[in-house]
Amino acid sequence: MLIKVRVFPVANKNNVVKKSENVFDVFTKAKPALGMANKAVVKLLAEHLEISEKNIRIVRGHKQPSKIIEIHV
Repeated sequence: MLIKVRVFPVANKNNVVKKSENVFDVFTKAKPALGMANKAVVKLLAEHLEISEKNIRIVRGHKQPSKIIEIHV
């Protein structure tokens, strides 16, 4: 399954907001440097969806706030 994610780095708190079936906003305290925000996004999505981090892969948008993420369930 592919989902669209909009990332908001350096937010006040870590949070995942489901906007529709395949669209999420992810707020993370992590900085967008050295891939720290991407790692935080994967971790937060895994917790929110209650799946392993190994089942989540960023397909497109490694350096942009808008990302396409593949979920293996």
